[in-house]
Amino acid sequence: MTASTLKTIVGRRLWITGLVLAIAAALVSALWLTASSQPASATIAQTASTLDTELSQDPATSDAKADAKADRTAFHAAMKAARMLKGQERVDALKKVAADAKAGKYGDRIEKRADRRADRRAAVFALLPDELQADLTKLRAMQPGDERKAYRNEIRQKALDDGYGDKVKEAAEKLKGHWRD
Repeated sequence: MTASTLKTIVGRRLWITGLVLAIAAALVSALWLTASSQPASATIAQTASTLDTELSQDPATSDAKADAKADRTAFHAAMKAARMLKGQERVDALKKVAADAKAGKYGDRIEKRADRRADRRAAVFALLPDELQADLTKLRAMQPGDERKAYRNEIRQKALDDGYGDKVKEAAEKLKGHWRD
């Protein structure tokens, strides 16, 4: 490639870039002009009235934001307090916070989040094999203690032994190092 050819390629690219920018500027200005079909004085008056409306509604909006922030703060404080407990007290406290969240005690946004989480868990549970669903349901209904731990270990071993299918076996092998007793 020679120097004169390079100048021509660069020149063409600059010309095309300039043309594209000019077309874009023309489109933006055309859209802007068609959007403001009223005279400038009306636009200024509308802007002033819109500003007044926004300023008058701002405290209500800030109150809603403050309420939502207070709800989140209360939810996080309750979760933190529940997580500091040990054993069955912790389980019961976490269940209570979750139930309160679903009931709307911590506001609409946290209630919706709790509902979405429950829906996701139900969808994932529905994907499990029927036999595993039955065993997990039975495990959840059992009282905490040695019997429940033994049944949980039976489920884990059955999963590792391909009792629930290949996919469950693969998942069990991947999770094996993360299981707590």
